[in-house]
Parts: sequence; structure tokens; C-alpha cells
Amino acid sequence: MNRRNFIKLGSLYFGSSLFASTQKLQKNENIFAIKMHGDLDDDLIILKSNQRTTEITDIHQMHNPKGTFVYNDKEYKINHCPGYIRFEKTFQIKDDEVYCICLVNEREEEEIPLTKRIRTHYKNEKLLFNQDIFLPALMPEYDSVPGYPLWFGEDEKPRSKRKDINGDTYNYYNLFENTTVQFGIVVPTSQVVQVYLFNQKNEMMYSYQQKATTVPQKLKPKEKINSHPFTEINNILNEDFNAQIENTDYINTVIIEYANTMHRIPMPYPIMYPNLLNLVATR
Repeated sequence: MNRRNFIKLGSLYFGSSLFASTQKLQKNENIFAIKMHGDLDDDLIILKSNQRTTEITDIHQMHNPKGTFVYNDKEYKINHCPGYIRFEKTFQIKDDEVYCICLVNEREEEEIPLTKRIRTHYKNEKLLFNQDIFLPALMPEYDSVPGYPLWFGEDEKPRSKRKDINGDTYNYYNLFENTTVQFGIVVPTSQVVQVYLFNQKNEMMYSYQQKATTVPQKLKPKEKINSHPFTEINNILNEDFNAQIENTDYINTVIIEYANTMHRIPMPYPIMYPNLLNLVATR
């Protein structure tokens, strides 16, 4: 199958929410801003959790023709993302809440069972927490992950005439569909946070314990794992597009503990990349 057939072009999305200035943020330490401008193929999903429930505050999807998405038994209207996003919004966090930022590779219209997913194409521009990079860019144009398999082969030319930093054609990383690729956790105060990832069999696969600060940081699993950013659960690194490694496990539940509170987060799309979790505190 020609890889180009997966790509759907759309007009640029310019809808945006109000982005608070840095001065306003300093006046209320419970306020933070999320900003993302640029390429996103496919989704941005933001979750808000307290100890009772988790809900979606914002959802932008690329391949969902239904126009709605069901999460935690509640239906949400989606915003369309045509492969480019312009998102700016401020949030207020309470002391018993956490926010989770999900950057997702999605193929909702295919209705693929989670165990039958394949690796196709993904990319994202950086996402900012206030003025700091929270979720880094994963862009072949920047050579974000050198040497990792790309989506378009040497014999295929995408419709876009854009070039990457090496002068090669516009491309994507070969990552799992219907997957949360990057996952960011926002907590209200600087403190030690514990994070646990559970698979579809309710087995704890990875755990993290780090002190959250107002500077975004990468979470590092306690378990021994290849340090490559695209290492999948089960310590699998798929380095050859033409020799795909089967990996049918996935993370569907995240538990976050801090300050004697516990948040159980059902994932809207499962996590596959345990090295791509990040953490930050608002104060």
C-alpha cells in the first residue's frame, strides 16, 4: 500500500483561545497557559482529573468524521485538526487536580482494534507550558530523532514541497496509530509525584518518582529500558520500516499520586512510548 494514501490534506486551522500574558500568570499561580502553533498530525487532547473523575477539557482530532468522541462514558464534540494547529488557552488548576496533555497519533475512522494497530505516520511541533517547552517537537524537519524510520520512502514524494533540515522531502516518523505519543502531567505544587503505567491486563509496567518543579522535566522510568525516545513498552525499538516488530501490548491506565491524593486516568488512546512522559508544577 502506498504510504501517501494515509495522508489527508486540509486547510489551516486558526481558531484559538485567549493566551494570557506572562504578567497575568504571575498574579495567579494557579493559572497556567498551554500554547501550540504548527504541525500536528494528528490530535491534541487535554484531560482534567480530580480524585472522583476525569474529563476532557479540549479535544482536536484529525481523522474523526463522526465529530464526537466518547471518553469515560461521556460524549464530547471535537474540533477538527487538519494537520496544523493554532492553540492557546489558559487553565486554572485546583489543589486536588491534575491536568494531562496528550499528543496523539489517531485513525479514529478506521475503528481498528487496539491489538491490530499498525505503525504509520506522526509528527508534532513543540507544545509550551507558559513560556517553556513542555512537550518537545518530534519533527523530521528538525531531525528531532536522528536515524529513526520515516514514513515516506525514498521512491515516494509527498504533495508538500517543504524540506527538512537536510534538504529532504517533508516527512513523518513511523509510529503507532491510535496511540498517545507524548503525555504531559501538570500538578498544582512542587512536590514528589509518583506515576504508574498499567497495561490492558492490569499489570504495572513502568513506574516513576520525581519531584515536580515549575520547570518542565522528562520523567525517567525506574525500570531498565532503552533510552531511545521511541522505545515502546516491552522495551521494543522498531528501527526498520520494512521489518516491523509485533507489539500488541499497550498502556491504558495511568495512576498519579502526590500529596496524599491519587488520580486514576483512563487513557483516551493508549500509551506506547514510556520515555515520552513529562512533568511540571504550576508553583
